[in-house]
Amino acid sequence: MKNYTCLSTVVKLFSFLFAFLLSNSLMGQITLTNPNITPAYAVNDVLLGAGVTATNITYNGSPLDAQNPQASVIEFANTSPVFPLDSGVLLQTSGAPNIIDPDLSAITTNNVTNGTIIEFDFIPDGDSLSFNYIFSSVEYQGYTCSNYNDVFGFFISGPGISGPYTNNAKNIAVVPGTTNIPVGINSVNSGSPSFGGSAANCAAVDPNWTSNSVYFTQSYNTLFSNSSLPGFSSFNGSTVELTANTSVICGQTYHIKLAISNVMDTGFDSGVFLKAGSFASEPAFQLSASNLTSTFSDSVIVESCHTGTFCFDRTAAQNSNQAVVYFQTSGTATRGVDYNLTNTQNSGDSVVLGIGVNSVCLNVVPIDDGITEGPENVEIVAYSVNPCGDTTFSTGEIWIADSPVDLVPNAGNDTVICNGGQGTLNGASTISSNEILWTYSGPGNVTFTPDDQTLNADVAFDTPGQYIMYLTESNDSCNTQVMDSIIVDYEEVTLGVTNDTTICENGTATMVATGSGSSSFVYNWSHSSDLNGTQVITPTNQDTYSVFAESVLGCLTDTLDIEVDVLPEITLVTSDSSTICPGENIKITASASGGDGGPYNYVWTDDNGVTVGNGDLIDVSPSVTTTYTVEVTDGCESTPKSSTVEVVVAGLPDIVFDVVDGEICTPAEFVLFNQTADSLVNETYWNISNGMTFMDNDTIEVNIENQGTYDVQMVVVTPEGCVDSASVNEMLRVYPKPSADFTFFPMPATILNPNVTFQNESVNGYSYEWNFEEGDPIFATSVNPTSTFPNDKTGEYEVELITTSEHGCKDTSTNIVEVIPDVTIFAPNSFTPNGDELNPTWKPMIQGVDNMNVTIEIYNRWGEKVWESHDLNVGWDGTYGSGNIIVPAGVYVWKVKASNMINDDKYVWDGVLNVIK
Repeated sequence: MKNYTCLSTVVKLFSFLFAFLLSNSLMGQITLTNPNITPAYAVNDVLLGAGVTATNITYNGSPLDAQNPQASVIEFANTSPVFPLDSGVLLQTSGAPNIIDPDLSAITTNNVTNGTIIEFDFIPDGDSLSFNYIFSSVEYQGYTCSNYNDVFGFFISGPGISGPYTNNAKNIAVVPGTTNIPVGINSVNSGSPSFGGSAANCAAVDPNWTSNSVYFTQSYNTLFSNSSLPGFSSFNGSTVELTANTSVICGQTYHIKLAISNVMDTGFDSGVFLKAGSFASEPAFQLSASNLTSTFSDSVIVESCHTGTFCFDRTAAQNSNQAVVYFQTSGTATRGVDYNLTNTQNSGDSVVLGIGVNSVCLNVVPIDDGITEGPENVEIVAYSVNPCGDTTFSTGEIWIADSPVDLVPNAGNDTVICNGGQGTLNGASTISSNEILWTYSGPGNVTFTPDDQTLNADVAFDTPGQYIMYLTESNDSCNTQVMDSIIVDYEEVTLGVTNDTTICENGTATMVATGSGSSSFVYNWSHSSDLNGTQVITPTNQDTYSVFAESVLGCLTDTLDIEVDVLPEITLVTSDSSTICPGENIKITASASGGDGGPYNYVWTDDNGVTVGNGDLIDVSPSVTTTYTVEVTDGCESTPKSSTVEVVVAGLPDIVFDVVDGEICTPAEFVLFNQTADSLVNETYWNISNGMTFMDNDTIEVNIENQGTYDVQMVVVTPEGCVDSASVNEMLRVYPKPSADFTFFPMPATILNPNVTFQNESVNGYSYEWNFEEGDPIFATSVNPTSTFPNDKTGEYEVELITTSEHGCKDTSTNIVEVIPDVTIFAPNSFTPNGDELNPTWKPMIQGVDNMNVTIEIYNRWGEKVWESHDLNVGWDGTYGSGNIIVPAGVYVWKVKASNMINDDKYVWDGVLNVIK
């Protein structure tokens, strides 16, 4: 669909205008044109513009210093479009000497320190004075609304000037829209105090100080920091380009002081940039050339499209008199052939500005000759006499372009954009240099990347629906516009599906897919060519089914999966076949899994088909071996499953066991043996009634200490685990053993009386046997016998008693009969201790005494003990004393003390003996 709107004929603009625009780059810097220039050079060769002459130039009050280079006066050039001044003079505090100035001091409440002051006289050719400047400072942002701000001012004095400063001067460096508020850090800033600053300090300068933030910028800071100029790389903020202006009287002499200074310190510098050639006094009129309708270039008009103007303007202060302005035309365009001038006066070479008239304009009407000639220009030079009597000139220029061709933009083809709302436009313009613009109508917003003036812009839609995209091509030189449009349908289609599902074996599943975001859909399934959104399937195994939807406009949804899981078939696990013993019961089980997961239904039947139970566990007690069958089903279509469990009823053996001898005296040792068939017995256990047990022995030995009768039980375990037992009461009988014992007297017997009588003290004895070692008799069977032992010697003789009970149980007791000698002593009456071997010692012989308790003493005739001994085996050798001196021959008295070795009776014997030499 195409729409056409033609405001006038389109013109193709000539290439040099585009080249001019495209050459504007954002890159650039401020460079040092002439360092440390003289103040006189700064004024005359850089600052001054038209209509002004300067004299009496001084620097900090010195005419001589104005002729010498100064470090605080710098000429600069700028190539960056960010900074609005192309070139000019920088007056700065950096590198400036200390100064004293009453006008700067009047602006601040603190002391000024170092600074730059340039003063000069000038005579204006017009009735006004103006110049452009930018103030910058290191103190911005850090000292906003503080008491310590650098100051500057432009103080002008002369005819018609009245102000509070020296020579009735006034400061024309004031905030725009005010007459007396000086531009400074506290009057023009970001609108917020810095840390430590007080808003009251700024309000004291200008109550409306926050509104002045429109005149403040930090956009130059990067340019400053990258600049090669010294002194201001640390400037943190600036004013925008401002204009200082005032009314003057043509031809009169005025004085101006351009001053800037640090305050309180010399470390935080400031500067003021003065635009080159801007210090000028306006002439009596100004000539301007413009295109009445063009928005591309005011000095270009197009055949059949535009009407241009040359306007002659003056200020209201100059309109009290009539003025005549004369002009001449020239250029490559011919008047009357390529264009006509209207509103001319005086044969078409002058205009008259009557009393009270500020502006008169000539219309330049191009003639559409249908000839392609290329750009042609019209130049006009106007001149008049100003109030000072001088002739002033002004020039203007307008270009005439050929009539343009028809515009035929193409927005492309209607299209569909699917999910995500992202697409690319494919527009085409008639002339590549013409401006184009995309617009739209629709339910939401459209974002163009990089912008809406790009033919092949990427577009992003935020709301689904139908949009009309309009491509408008414009020829700026003629304001001609032609529009074309396309329809873009944006669909955000989505797909919903039923949840994953699980079905039973032999079951069916229903899958449903539902698209949204369009009027209708078809559904593409992975398992079928059927395009319906509902599918009924009967799978045998788990499977995944994919589906995507396609709208009527062709938009596809994401592909989604539906997983259909088929429950496994029923699996049945039953108890293993088991063996039980007669009379026992057993629990048999069935465990189902799979299918729908339960609960399951169990039915048990026996060999005869009789139902014996339900559930996964039943308790059975068959009398004979039986096979049980269980069938299980679930709650859905799963195939039933069955299984069997056999219960075997095992047999029991006949238990037979015996004992070798069932009646034994204490301590009894019985031997029992198993006679049960080995093949029927797996384990054997013996239990004796006294608590004794034995395991897995076919033959056992049972030792019993205590008399009495004892029962015996045998327990057998068959290979099938069946347990049976048999018992024999009083199978074992243990008789008591007699206790043999006896005493005898005398104890001991002596050689003089060797006859011994024995007293039988046995218990439970029935018969007795005595054995006497060397006795007479040597054997006896009587209860209390007597026996005589040898009387010719001493000795010890063993006597044995064997006692037998009525059940033949025996016990033996033995004892020792000791025959000892009677107590006797024999003591010699003399001996000869003369050194020969004949009878050299005296030693008594004693029998029947305790050898360990004997004392033998020898005394001389004076009663002195000469020898003593306690050993019957040691005799006296006739010596006495420690020197072993032989006693003199003579009679000596001996004395013996002893104890009976049996009854401890005491004996004392004494006598005399002769020592013979």
